[in-house]
Amino acid sequence: MPKIEQAFARLSEAETSRRSGDLGRAKVLCEGLLRDYPDYAGALQTLGVIHLSMNDPHQAFICFAQVARLCPTDWINLTNLGSTELRLGAHAAAAETLEKARRLKPDDTAMLLILADAYREARDYDAAVGVYSDVLGIDPASAVAAQGLGDSLLQLGRLGEAAKALEAAHRANPGSAAILYSLSQLTPGLVRTDIAHALQLCKRQDSESDVDFASFRDFAMAGALHRQGRVEESWKTLVEANGRLAARHREPWKRQSTAMAAALDQALATRAAQPFAEEGSPISLFILGPSRAGKSVVEQLLTRLVGLKRGHERRLVEASVRRTAALSGLLATANPAELPSSLNDRLRATYREEVIGFANGARIVTDTYPAMIAYIGQIAGIVPNLRLIFIRRDRHDLALRIFMRLYRSGNHYAYSMPAVFEYVRWYERMTEIWLAKLPGISLALNYEDVVAEPAVALGQAARLCDAAQAPGEPAVAYDDRHCGQAYRAVIDAALR
Repeated sequence: MPKIEQAFARLSEAETSRRSGDLGRAKVLCEGLLRDYPDYAGALQTLGVIHLSMNDPHQAFICFAQVARLCPTDWINLTNLGSTELRLGAHAAAAETLEKARRLKPDDTAMLLILADAYREARDYDAAVGVYSDVLGIDPASAVAAQGLGDSLLQLGRLGEAAKALEAAHRANPGSAAILYSLSQLTPGLVRTDIAHALQLCKRQDSESDVDFASFRDFAMAGALHRQGRVEESWKTLVEANGRLAARHREPWKRQSTAMAAALDQALATRAAQPFAEEGSPISLFILGPSRAGKSVVEQLLTRLVGLKRGHERRLVEASVRRTAALSGLLATANPAELPSSLNDRLRATYREEVIGFANGARIVTDTYPAMIAYIGQIAGIVPNLRLIFIRRDRHDLALRIFMRLYRSGNHYAYSMPAVFEYVRWYERMTEIWLAKLPGISLALNYEDVVAEPAVALGQAARLCDAAQAPGEPAVAYDDRHCGQAYRAVIDAALR
Protein backbone atom coordinates (compact mmCIF):
# COMPACT_ATOMS: atom_id res chain seq x y z
CA MET A 1 0.00 0.00 0.00
CA PRO A 2 1.40 3.45 -0.88
CA LYS A 3 2.63 5.59 2.00
CA ILE A 4 -0.13 8.18 1.60
CA GLU A 5 -2.82 5.49 1.78
CA GLN A 6 -1.18 3.87 4.80
CA ALA A 7 -1.16 7.20 6.65
CA PHE A 8 -4.79 7.80 5.80
CA ALA A 9 -5.73 4.33 7.03
CA ARG A 10 -4.00 5.01 10.34
CA LEU A 11 -5.83 8.35 10.62
CA SER A 12 -9.15 6.62 9.88
CA GLU A 13 -8.41 4.15 12.67
CA ALA A 14 -7.69 7.06 15.04
CA GLU A 15 -10.96 8.73 14.04
CA THR A 16 -12.87 5.51 14.64
CA SER A 17 -11.35 5.23 18.12
CA ARG A 18 -12.15 8.86 18.88
CA ARG A 19 -15.76 8.55 17.79
CA SER A 20 -16.17 5.40 19.87
CA GLY A 21 -14.87 7.21 22.96
CA ASP A 22 -11.45 5.54 23.14
CA LEU A 23 -9.59 8.84 23.35
CA GLY A 24 -6.40 7.34 24.74
CA ARG A 25 -5.90 5.02 21.77
CA ALA A 26 -6.90 7.75 19.31
CA LYS A 27 -4.34 10.09 20.86
CA VAL A 28 -1.56 7.49 20.64
CA LEU A 29 -2.35 6.81 16.98
CA CYS A 30 -2.33 10.51 16.06
CA GLU A 31 0.91 11.17 17.94
CA GLY A 32 2.51 8.26 16.12
CA LEU A 33 1.39 9.65 12.78
CA LEU A 34 2.79 13.08 13.62
CA ARG A 35 6.15 11.63 14.59
CA ASP A 36 6.35 10.20 11.08
CA TYR A 37 4.64 13.13 9.32
CA PRO A 38 4.86 16.33 11.43
CA ASP A 39 2.86 18.42 8.94
CA TYR A 40 -0.02 15.97 8.51
CA ALA A 41 -2.94 18.41 8.82
CA GLY A 42 -5.55 15.69 9.21
CA ALA A 43 -3.73 14.14 12.17
CA LEU A 44 -3.20 17.57 13.73
CA GLN A 45 -6.89 18.36 13.45
CA THR A 46 -7.99 15.06 14.94
CA LEU A 47 -5.43 15.35 17.75
CA GLY A 48 -6.69 18.88 18.47
CA VAL A 49 -10.26 17.62 18.79
CA ILE A 50 -9.04 14.84 21.08
CA HIS A 51 -7.26 17.36 23.32
CA LEU A 52 -10.46 19.41 23.52
CA SER A 53 -12.41 16.31 24.49
CA MET A 54 -9.80 15.63 27.18
CA ASN A 55 -10.20 19.21 28.46
CA ASP A 56 -6.73 20.32 27.36
CA PRO A 57 -7.36 23.46 25.26
CA HIS A 58 -3.71 24.55 25.41
CA GLN A 59 -2.54 21.47 23.51
CA ALA A 60 -5.56 21.72 21.22
CA PHE A 61 -4.59 25.29 20.35
CA ILE A 62 -1.10 24.18 19.31
CA CYS A 63 -2.61 21.62 16.93
CA PHE A 64 -5.19 23.91 15.35
CA ALA A 65 -2.70 26.79 15.03
CA GLN A 66 -0.34 24.52 13.07
CA VAL A 67 -3.19 23.53 10.77
CA ALA A 68 -4.04 27.23 10.25
CA ARG A 69 -0.46 27.71 9.06
CA LEU A 70 -0.77 24.78 6.65
CA CYS A 71 -4.37 25.40 5.53
CA PRO A 72 -5.26 29.06 6.22
CA THR A 73 -8.60 28.84 4.39
CA ASP A 74 -9.94 25.72 6.12
CA TRP A 75 -13.05 27.16 7.79
CA ILE A 76 -13.62 24.05 9.90
CA ASN A 77 -10.16 24.31 11.41
CA LEU A 78 -10.62 28.06 11.94
CA THR A 79 -13.83 27.27 13.77
CA ASN A 80 -12.02 24.77 15.99
CA LEU A 81 -9.20 27.26 16.57
CA GLY A 82 -11.61 30.06 17.48
CA SER A 83 -13.56 27.78 19.78
CA THR A 84 -10.32 26.82 21.54
CA GLU A 85 -9.27 30.46 21.91
CA LEU A 86 -12.67 31.14 23.47
CA ARG A 87 -12.13 28.35 26.01
CA LEU A 88 -8.73 29.83 26.81
CA GLY A 89 -10.34 33.19 27.57
CA ALA A 90 -8.87 34.95 24.52
CA HIS A 91 -12.21 36.42 23.53
CA ALA A 92 -10.97 39.06 21.08
CA ALA A 93 -8.66 36.57 19.35
CA ALA A 94 -11.51 34.06 19.14
CA ALA A 95 -13.79 36.62 17.51
CA GLU A 96 -11.09 37.58 15.00
CA THR A 97 -10.44 33.95 14.06
CA LEU A 98 -14.12 33.11 13.80
CA GLU A 99 -14.78 36.14 11.61
CA LYS A 100 -12.27 34.64 9.16
CA ALA A 101 -14.25 31.40 9.23
CA ARG A 102 -17.45 33.39 8.74
CA ARG A 103 -16.13 34.99 5.56
CA LEU A 104 -15.39 31.52 4.19
CA LYS A 105 -18.66 29.90 5.36
CA PRO A 106 -21.20 32.62 6.23
CA ASP A 107 -24.17 30.28 6.67
CA ASP A 108 -22.80 27.71 9.12
CA THR A 109 -24.96 28.20 12.21
CA ALA A 110 -22.76 26.15 14.56
CA MET A 111 -19.77 28.38 13.81
CA LEU A 112 -21.88 31.54 14.05
CA LEU A 113 -23.15 30.55 17.49
CA ILE A 114 -19.57 30.20 18.72
CA LEU A 115 -18.77 33.62 17.24
CA ALA A 116 -21.77 35.15 18.99
CA ASP A 117 -20.65 33.58 22.27
CA ALA A 118 -17.17 35.07 21.76
CA TYR A 119 -18.69 38.54 21.38
CA ARG A 120 -20.84 38.02 24.49
CA GLU A 121 -17.82 36.96 26.53
CA ALA A 122 -15.98 40.06 25.30
CA ARG A 123 -19.00 42.15 26.45
CA ASP A 124 -19.58 43.32 22.87
CA TYR A 125 -23.31 42.78 23.15
CA ASP A 126 -24.19 44.80 20.06
CA ALA A 127 -22.03 42.52 17.90
CA ALA A 128 -23.49 39.45 19.65
CA VAL A 129 -27.03 40.65 18.88
CA GLY A 130 -26.09 40.97 15.22
CA VAL A 131 -24.68 37.46 14.96
CA TYR A 132 -27.50 35.79 16.90
CA SER A 133 -29.95 37.59 14.62
CA ASP A 134 -28.08 36.25 11.59
CA VAL A 135 -28.40 32.71 12.95
CA LEU A 136 -32.13 33.17 13.42
CA GLY A 137 -32.36 34.43 9.85
CA ILE A 138 -30.92 31.09 8.74
CA ASP A 139 -32.64 28.91 11.36
CA PRO A 140 -35.66 30.69 12.88
CA ALA A 141 -36.30 27.73 15.22
CA SER A 142 -32.89 27.90 16.95
CA ALA A 143 -33.64 28.05 20.67
CA VAL A 144 -29.93 28.55 21.43
CA ALA A 145 -29.72 31.62 19.19
CA ALA A 146 -32.98 33.05 20.52
CA GLN A 147 -31.81 32.65 24.13
CA GLY A 148 -28.42 34.19 23.35
CA LEU A 149 -30.16 37.06 21.60
CA GLY A 150 -32.47 37.61 24.55
CA ASP A 151 -29.66 37.51 27.10
CA SER A 152 -27.60 39.98 25.03
CA LEU A 153 -30.52 42.36 24.59
CA LEU A 154 -31.13 42.18 28.34
CA GLN A 155 -27.55 43.35 28.93
CA LEU A 156 -28.18 46.29 26.59
CA GLY A 157 -31.32 47.26 28.49
CA ARG A 158 -33.57 46.53 25.50
CA LEU A 159 -36.02 44.73 27.75
CA GLY A 160 -39.02 44.46 25.45
CA GLU A 161 -36.94 42.93 22.66
CA ALA A 162 -35.24 40.64 25.16
CA ALA A 163 -38.59 39.36 26.37
CA LYS A 164 -39.74 38.70 22.80
CA ALA A 165 -36.55 36.75 22.01
CA LEU A 166 -36.66 34.69 25.21
CA GLU A 167 -40.34 33.86 24.76
CA ALA A 168 -39.45 32.60 21.27
CA ALA A 169 -36.62 30.53 22.76
CA HIS A 170 -39.05 28.97 25.24
CA ARG A 171 -41.51 28.10 22.47
CA ALA A 172 -38.68 26.47 20.51
CA ASN A 173 -37.47 24.48 23.53
CA PRO A 174 -40.13 24.46 26.26
CA GLY A 175 -38.23 21.87 28.29
CA SER A 176 -35.19 24.08 28.95
CA ALA A 177 -34.82 25.29 32.54
CA ALA A 178 -31.96 27.57 31.44
CA ILE A 179 -34.31 29.51 29.16
CA LEU A 180 -36.88 29.78 31.93
CA TYR A 181 -34.16 31.11 34.22
CA SER A 182 -33.34 33.79 31.63
CA LEU A 183 -37.02 34.68 31.46
CA SER A 184 -37.11 34.96 35.24
CA GLN A 185 -34.47 37.73 35.07
CA LEU A 186 -36.79 40.04 33.14
CA THR A 187 -38.81 42.75 34.82
CA PRO A 188 -42.41 41.97 35.87
CA GLY A 189 -45.02 42.63 33.24
CA LEU A 190 -42.83 41.68 30.28
CA VAL A 191 -43.12 37.89 30.58
CA ARG A 192 -46.24 36.08 29.39
CA THR A 193 -45.02 32.58 30.18
CA ASP A 194 -46.21 31.05 33.45
CA ILE A 195 -42.69 30.22 34.63
CA ALA A 196 -43.71 28.26 37.71
CA HIS A 197 -45.99 26.01 35.64
CA ALA A 198 -43.47 25.62 32.82
CA LEU A 199 -40.77 24.54 35.28
CA GLN A 200 -42.85 21.51 36.24
CA LEU A 201 -42.51 20.30 32.64
CA CYS A 202 -38.83 21.04 32.04
CA LYS A 203 -36.16 18.37 31.81
CA ARG A 204 -32.39 18.15 31.83
CA GLN A 205 -30.83 18.97 28.47
CA ASP A 206 -28.09 16.79 26.97
CA SER A 207 -25.51 19.54 27.47
CA GLU A 208 -26.34 20.02 31.17
CA SER A 209 -25.12 18.24 34.26
CA ASP A 210 -27.64 17.26 36.91
CA VAL A 211 -26.39 20.09 39.15
CA ASP A 212 -26.66 22.69 36.38
CA PHE A 213 -30.19 21.62 35.54
CA ALA A 214 -31.29 21.69 39.18
CA SER A 215 -29.73 25.13 39.62
CA PHE A 216 -31.44 26.67 36.59
CA ARG A 217 -34.73 25.12 37.69
CA ASP A 218 -34.59 26.18 41.32
CA PHE A 219 -33.26 29.71 40.80
CA ALA A 220 -35.96 30.28 38.18
CA MET A 221 -38.60 28.90 40.54
CA ALA A 222 -37.42 31.16 43.38
CA GLY A 223 -37.80 34.15 41.07
CA ALA A 224 -41.28 33.07 40.02
CA LEU A 225 -42.38 32.56 43.62
CA HIS A 226 -40.92 35.95 44.56
CA ARG A 227 -43.03 37.66 41.91
CA GLN A 228 -46.12 35.93 43.27
CA GLY A 229 -45.38 37.25 46.75
CA ARG A 230 -44.79 33.77 48.13
CA VAL A 231 -41.86 34.85 50.28
CA GLU A 232 -41.44 31.78 52.51
CA GLU A 233 -41.47 29.38 49.56
CA SER A 234 -39.13 31.57 47.55
CA TRP A 235 -36.67 31.83 50.43
CA LYS A 236 -36.72 28.09 51.10
CA THR A 237 -36.04 27.39 47.43
CA LEU A 238 -33.18 29.90 47.40
CA VAL A 239 -31.57 28.41 50.50
CA GLU A 240 -31.70 24.91 48.99
CA ALA A 241 -30.43 26.07 45.58
CA ASN A 242 -27.53 28.06 47.02
CA GLY A 243 -26.73 25.34 49.54
CA ARG A 244 -26.32 22.85 46.73
CA LEU A 245 -23.58 25.02 45.22
CA ALA A 246 -21.98 26.37 48.39
CA ALA A 247 -19.44 23.59 48.91
CA ARG A 248 -17.64 24.18 45.63
CA HIS A 249 -17.28 27.89 46.45
CA ARG A 250 -16.19 27.54 50.08
CA GLU A 251 -12.42 27.32 49.53
CA PRO A 252 -12.34 29.93 46.73
CA TRP A 253 -14.30 32.27 49.02
CA LYS A 254 -11.72 31.82 51.78
CA ARG A 255 -9.00 32.82 49.32
CA GLN A 256 -11.07 35.74 48.07
CA SER A 257 -11.78 36.90 51.61
CA THR A 258 -8.05 36.86 52.39
CA ALA A 259 -7.34 38.86 49.23
CA MET A 260 -10.05 41.36 50.18
CA ALA A 261 -8.46 41.93 53.59
CA ALA A 262 -5.07 42.50 51.94
CA ALA A 263 -6.61 44.93 49.44
CA LEU A 264 -8.25 46.86 52.27
CA ASP A 265 -4.97 47.12 54.18
CA GLN A 266 -3.21 48.26 51.03
CA ALA A 267 -5.92 50.83 50.25
CA LEU A 268 -5.61 52.28 53.75
CA ALA A 269 -1.81 52.43 53.62
CA THR A 270 -1.34 53.54 50.03
CA ARG A 271 -1.35 57.12 48.99
CA ALA A 272 -3.54 57.29 45.90
CA ALA A 273 -1.69 58.30 42.75
CA GLN A 274 -2.36 61.76 41.36
CA PRO A 275 -5.04 61.69 38.63
CA PHE A 276 -4.05 63.41 35.40
CA ALA A 277 -5.63 64.81 32.26
CA GLU A 278 -4.42 63.92 28.79
CA GLU A 279 -5.59 65.49 25.57
CA GLY A 280 -6.42 62.95 22.88
CA SER A 281 -7.57 60.23 25.29
CA PRO A 282 -11.24 59.70 26.18
CA ILE A 283 -12.62 59.97 29.68
CA SER A 284 -12.52 56.57 31.36
CA LEU A 285 -15.65 56.49 33.51
CA PHE A 286 -15.53 53.58 35.93
CA ILE A 287 -18.92 52.78 37.50
CA LEU A 288 -18.19 50.75 40.62
CA GLY A 289 -20.37 48.82 43.03
CA PRO A 290 -21.06 45.24 44.08
CA SER A 291 -22.88 42.89 41.75
CA ARG A 292 -26.60 43.78 41.60
CA ALA A 293 -26.03 47.26 43.05
CA GLY A 294 -27.42 49.02 39.96
CA LYS A 295 -24.29 49.71 37.88
CA SER A 296 -25.98 48.71 34.62
CA VAL A 297 -29.00 50.89 35.47
CA VAL A 298 -26.69 53.88 35.91
CA GLU A 299 -24.64 53.01 32.82
CA GLN A 300 -27.76 52.85 30.69
CA LEU A 301 -28.99 56.15 32.11
CA LEU A 302 -25.66 57.73 31.21
CA THR A 303 -26.07 56.85 27.54
CA ARG A 304 -27.92 60.17 27.48
CA LEU A 305 -24.54 61.89 27.84
CA VAL A 306 -23.36 63.07 24.45
CA GLY A 307 -20.35 61.11 23.20
CA LEU A 308 -20.58 58.21 25.68
CA LYS A 309 -19.91 54.61 24.66
CA ARG A 310 -20.92 51.76 26.97
CA GLY A 311 -18.19 49.29 27.82
CA HIS A 312 -20.15 47.11 30.27
CA GLU A 313 -17.58 44.99 32.16
CA ARG A 314 -14.94 45.64 29.52
CA ARG A 315 -11.93 45.14 31.82
CA LEU A 316 -9.66 47.45 29.85
CA VAL A 317 -7.31 47.83 32.82
CA GLU A 318 -6.86 44.09 33.20
CA ALA A 319 -6.30 43.63 29.47
CA SER A 320 -3.63 46.33 29.61
CA VAL A 321 -1.94 44.72 32.62
CA ARG A 322 -1.84 41.33 30.88
CA ARG A 323 -0.25 42.85 27.78
CA THR A 324 2.27 44.82 29.84
CA ALA A 325 3.28 41.73 31.83
CA ALA A 326 3.67 39.67 28.67
CA LEU A 327 5.71 42.35 26.89
CA SER A 328 7.95 42.63 29.97
CA GLY A 329 8.70 38.92 30.28
CA LEU A 330 6.73 38.54 33.51
CA LEU A 331 4.30 35.89 34.67
CA ALA A 332 0.75 36.41 33.47
CA THR A 333 -1.26 38.69 35.75
CA ALA A 334 -4.27 40.96 35.48
CA ASN A 335 -3.67 42.78 38.76
CA PRO A 336 -1.86 46.13 38.39
CA ALA A 337 -0.69 45.89 42.00
CA GLU A 338 1.52 42.97 40.97
CA LEU A 339 3.42 44.96 38.34
CA PRO A 340 6.59 46.78 39.45
CA SER A 341 6.26 50.56 39.42
CA SER A 342 9.09 50.70 36.86
CA LEU A 343 6.53 49.49 34.30
CA ASN A 344 4.07 52.33 34.93
CA ASP A 345 5.01 54.16 31.74
CA ARG A 346 4.56 51.03 29.65
CA LEU A 347 1.24 50.23 31.36
CA ARG A 348 0.07 53.81 30.80
CA ALA A 349 0.91 53.62 27.09
CA THR A 350 -0.74 50.22 26.75
CA TYR A 351 -3.92 51.39 28.44
CA ARG A 352 -3.99 54.47 26.23
CA GLU A 353 -3.82 52.24 23.16
CA GLU A 354 -6.55 49.93 24.47
CA VAL A 355 -8.99 52.69 25.44
CA ILE A 356 -8.53 54.78 22.30
CA GLY A 357 -9.04 51.70 20.15
CA PHE A 358 -12.20 50.78 22.00
CA ALA A 359 -13.55 54.34 22.10
CA ASN A 360 -13.32 54.68 18.33
CA GLY A 361 -13.91 58.40 18.58
CA ALA A 362 -16.20 58.41 21.64
CA ARG A 363 -15.45 61.10 24.21
CA ILE A 364 -16.40 58.96 27.24
CA VAL A 365 -16.15 55.19 27.72
CA THR A 366 -17.55 53.26 30.66
CA ASP A 367 -16.40 50.15 32.47
CA THR A 368 -18.49 48.49 35.19
CA TYR A 369 -16.14 45.69 36.24
CA PRO A 370 -16.65 45.57 40.04
CA ALA A 371 -13.27 44.04 40.98
CA MET A 372 -11.50 47.28 39.99
CA ILE A 373 -12.41 48.60 43.44
CA ALA A 374 -9.39 46.74 44.85
CA TYR A 375 -6.77 48.65 42.87
CA ILE A 376 -8.25 52.07 42.09
CA GLY A 377 -5.46 53.75 44.06
CA GLN A 378 -2.78 52.13 41.90
CA ILE A 379 -4.34 53.06 38.55
CA ALA A 380 -5.41 56.63 39.30
CA GLY A 381 -2.04 57.75 37.96
CA ILE A 382 -2.14 55.29 35.04
CA VAL A 383 -5.56 55.87 33.48
CA PRO A 384 -5.82 59.31 31.83
CA ASN A 385 -8.95 61.41 32.40
CA LEU A 386 -10.24 58.98 35.02
CA ARG A 387 -13.67 59.52 36.58
CA LEU A 388 -15.31 57.33 39.23
CA ILE A 389 -18.96 56.77 40.10
CA PHE A 390 -19.60 54.61 43.16
CA ILE A 391 -23.04 52.96 43.51
CA ARG A 392 -24.55 52.12 46.88
CA ARG A 393 -27.76 50.23 47.57
CA ASP A 394 -29.85 49.14 50.55
CA ARG A 395 -28.02 46.14 51.98
CA HIS A 396 -31.02 43.84 52.30
CA ASP A 397 -32.24 44.58 48.76
CA LEU A 398 -28.73 44.05 47.44
CA ALA A 399 -28.16 40.85 49.40
CA LEU A 400 -31.42 39.34 48.20
CA ARG A 401 -30.64 40.07 44.55
CA ILE A 402 -27.19 38.55 44.92
CA PHE A 403 -28.66 35.47 46.59
CA MET A 404 -31.21 35.13 43.77
CA ARG A 405 -28.56 35.26 41.05
CA LEU A 406 -27.09 32.13 39.46
CA TYR A 407 -23.57 33.21 38.54
CA ARG A 408 -21.69 31.47 35.78
CA SER A 409 -18.34 31.85 37.55
CA GLY A 410 -16.63 33.68 40.39
CA ASN A 411 -18.73 35.60 42.94
CA HIS A 412 -17.83 32.97 45.53
CA TYR A 413 -19.49 34.95 48.33
CA ALA A 414 -22.94 34.69 46.72
CA TYR A 415 -23.97 31.30 48.14
CA SER A 416 -23.96 32.16 51.84
CA MET A 417 -25.78 35.13 53.33
CA PRO A 418 -23.05 35.88 55.93
CA ALA A 419 -20.49 35.87 53.10
CA VAL A 420 -22.71 38.16 51.02
CA PHE A 421 -22.83 40.70 53.84
CA GLU A 422 -19.11 40.40 54.49
CA TYR A 423 -18.45 41.21 50.82
CA VAL A 424 -20.93 44.09 50.74
CA ARG A 425 -19.51 45.65 53.90
CA TRP A 426 -15.98 45.34 52.48
CA TYR A 427 -17.07 46.99 49.23
CA GLU A 428 -18.70 49.84 51.13
CA ARG A 429 -15.52 50.39 53.15
CA MET A 430 -13.38 50.41 50.00
CA THR A 431 -15.78 52.92 48.48
CA GLU A 432 -15.40 55.22 51.49
CA ILE A 433 -11.61 55.05 51.21
CA TRP A 434 -11.46 55.97 47.53
CA LEU A 435 -14.06 58.71 47.89
CA ALA A 436 -11.89 60.27 50.59
CA LYS A 437 -8.62 59.86 48.67
CA LEU A 438 -9.89 60.81 45.19
CA PRO A 439 -12.63 63.39 45.83
CA GLY A 440 -11.96 65.50 42.75
CA ILE A 441 -12.78 62.75 40.26
CA SER A 442 -15.44 60.85 42.22
CA LEU A 443 -19.20 60.79 42.64
CA ALA A 444 -21.31 58.63 44.98
CA LEU A 445 -24.85 57.69 43.96
CA ASN A 446 -27.48 55.71 45.82
CA TYR A 447 -29.48 53.32 43.65
CA GLU A 448 -32.67 54.43 45.35
CA ASP A 449 -31.99 58.08 44.49
CA VAL A 450 -31.17 57.24 40.88
CA VAL A 451 -34.52 55.51 40.46
CA ALA A 452 -36.44 58.26 42.26
CA GLU A 453 -34.77 61.17 40.49
CA PRO A 454 -32.88 60.04 37.40
CA ALA A 455 -32.56 63.59 36.06
CA VAL A 456 -30.65 64.64 39.18
CA ALA A 457 -28.28 61.68 38.95
CA LEU A 458 -27.72 62.30 35.25
CA GLY A 459 -26.97 65.93 35.90
CA GLN A 460 -24.39 65.04 38.56
CA ALA A 461 -22.68 62.61 36.19
CA ALA A 462 -22.74 65.19 33.39
CA ARG A 463 -20.95 67.70 35.61
CA LEU A 464 -18.40 65.09 36.69
CA CYS A 465 -17.54 64.42 33.04
CA ASP A 466 -18.16 67.94 31.75
CA ALA A 467 -20.57 66.41 29.23
CA ALA A 468 -23.69 67.64 27.49
CA GLN A 469 -27.00 65.79 27.84
CA ALA A 470 -29.22 64.61 25.03
CA PRO A 471 -32.63 66.32 25.01
CA GLY A 472 -35.59 64.60 26.65
CA GLU A 473 -36.64 63.40 30.09
CA PRO A 474 -34.38 60.66 31.47
CA ALA A 475 -35.89 57.57 33.07
CA VAL A 476 -34.86 54.15 34.34
CA ALA A 477 -36.47 51.02 32.96
CA TYR A 478 -37.35 49.29 36.20
CA ASP A 479 -37.85 50.18 39.85
CA ASP A 480 -36.39 47.41 42.03
CA ARG A 481 -36.37 49.34 45.31
CA HIS A 482 -37.55 47.56 48.47
CA CYS A 483 -37.38 44.11 46.84
CA GLY A 484 -35.84 42.69 50.02
CA GLN A 485 -38.23 44.30 52.47
CA ALA A 486 -40.35 41.18 52.96
CA TYR A 487 -37.19 39.09 53.47
CA ARG A 488 -35.53 41.22 56.16
CA ALA A 489 -36.45 38.88 59.00
CA VAL A 490 -35.18 35.70 57.28
CA ILE A 491 -32.06 37.45 56.06
CA ASP A 492 -31.28 38.75 59.54
CA ALA A 493 -31.91 35.28 60.96
CA ALA A 494 -29.43 33.83 58.48
CA LEU A 495 -26.81 36.31 59.69
CA ARG A 496 -27.08 35.22 63.33
